[in-house]
Amino acid sequence: MGYVAARCPNCGGDLQLNEKMQKGYCAHCGTPIYFKEAIQRIKIVGPVQVAGFAKLDSLIKLIKKDLEFGMNRTPEFRDRLNRAIEMDPNNQYLYDLQSSEIWNAKIVDSKLVEYAGNVKRIVVPDCVTVIGRFAFKACSKLEDIVLPRSISHISDRVFFKEERLVISAYKNTYAARYALISPAYLQIIDDDENNQEHIRKIEETLTEIVSYKNTVEKKIKTHYNSKMLGKTLKPIALLAILILIAFIIPNGLQSATGKLFAGIIAVFAAVLFVILPGYVTTCRRLANKNQILRFYKKSNDLLGPLGINDFKYLKNIWESSKTDLAYEAKYLEGIKEQIINMDIKQFMKNPDVNLLFFSYLAGERPKNLDKY
Repeated sequence: MGYVAARCPNCGGDLQLNEKMQKGYCAHCGTPIYFKEAIQRIKIVGPVQVAGFAKLDSLIKLIKKDLEFGMNRTPEFRDRLNRAIEMDPNNQYLYDLQSSEIWNAKIVDSKLVEYAGNVKRIVVPDCVTVIGRFAFKACSKLEDIVLPRSISHISDRVFFKEERLVISAYKNTYAARYALISPAYLQIIDDDENNQEHIRKIEETLTEIVSYKNTVEKKIKTHYNSKMLGKTLKPIALLAILILIAFIIPNGLQSATGKLFAGIIAVFAAVLFVILPGYVTTCRRLANKNQILRFYKKSNDLLGPLGINDFKYLKNIWESSKTDLAYEAKYLEGIKEQIINMDIKQFMKNPDVNLLFFSYLAGERPKNLDKY
């Protein structure tokens, strides 16, 4: 049984045609092929050359299907991509795929799980809807990433050094909202220069507010670290006094009074060194939490009208046609001045630690203190 090498006249895929068969289908695109006619054409004019926009469109459709079904890591995909670029060297979509080294992306059920390449610019294909945790952790050189409209979720810790990234995204999309509240710089695609300038100003102002927030939190924690140190030093000083008294008691530890003092000192020392550190630590964390949340509440009252809570945007600023980015940028600048000029000494008083030592001994512990 003889076979003849040929190419599909529709997509350009490599074929092995059986001379004795009459009809079949391309294994790549499914186009019906009459073998006898195709073989005669090959014998007369030589190998079929893929040309024309119709054939290019079919090839691009196959490339998109490969991406959709996670077949972009196969040699066949790279062969199709190379042939498509040969046919249309100026095609921006094909160029983006090639320059992004898209064959290094692991895509499973529309989720971008991992990107093993290490290029400076990546254009994520529009078949991706979810970007998984640590997906770009290997991309240490990444500086610019373009996210499609299809993105509906971006997991935590996706990027390596996100603060140095430029994220390009379409307005009124999840990706744009993500980029706006992330450390990365947001570049809106197909938007006018004025809006882009307002967005840049909003980002810069919000970054300054977040930096101030971190400074306030640090000062609050430093204050209560030193304040709670006194809760530890006072019992230690009392223990030292008890020990001193024990030594000046007549007949020392041999007397009944001396033995009583020794027992008191032993119990006190056990409580001091075993239980007190945990109690003081819990009180410090509780004071930090209460005062930091007080600072958050005062700041949120100012930021709330702009849809910002805990220093993060909770709304998409392009959802409403009434959104005025110029107004929001100017308004946020005024709010920043109010927050930065806030008297932070008000958060250094009245820690409101409602945790008695005996309650602590009974096993009572405040919840949700892990982040503090």
